[in-house]
Amino acid sequence: MDYFLIRYRVRPDKAAEQAAAVREFVAAIAADAEAQIGYTVYRADETAFVHLAEVADAETLARLQSRPYFKAFAEGMRPRCEAPPEVTKLARFLSTSG
Repeated sequence: MDYFLIRYRVRPDKAAEQAAAVREFVAAIAADAEAQIGYTVYRADETAFVHLAEVADAETLARLQSRPYFKAFAEGMRPRCEAPPEVTKLARFLSTSG
């Protein structure tokens, strides 16, 4: 299992637009029966977004990145961001359930 943390900040005048785009993107992932990805989005404040993606393997990630909804989200997000998103690949160390 691979985990990715994606962090970015959008311009204040684009925060509502980005929130709507995130909702649409996550709904597209949920509706995609072949996506096989866990996806959670957090907000640190009105302009700071943090995404956590859980994918089975590199093939699953490549399949997600090839989807039209992924490409549209990524391209649409860039002009709203103050700086390019920071992507960090994570390795699970410890966890609890519940």
